[in-house]
Amino acid sequence: MRQKDDLRFAEALTRLAYGRTTAEDNSMISSRCFNDEDSLPLDVQRCLRLIATNKEAICSIRNELDKCQKNKARHELEVMDKKNTQNLIRQLELNHRIKIYGFEQILM
Repeated sequence: MRQKDDLRFAEALTRLAYGRTTAEDNSMISSRCFNDEDSLPLDVQRCLRLIATNKEAICSIRNELDKCQKNKARHELEVMDKKNTQNLIRQLELNHRIKIYGFEQILM
């Protein structure tokens, strides 16, 4: 538990995850919130996620990784030299044909 030094806060977060907070919990959590997300550094603006179970946490992490990988691929395509594709189009065509026909002879 990351909040091991603040048991009261840890218990409040647990109740929050299950929708069972008290007025005292709400007050404590509000006192630790930032009202203006834009004032935070970019690397932490979207970092907090309250997730009740490990299974949901793993799913959330995988979704974020997928988004990052897609964004990276899009960026690489945007900055790629369009005149020097290094046979990329030919490779895509060959892979597409193999997928459709299943013949290795097409590669030759």
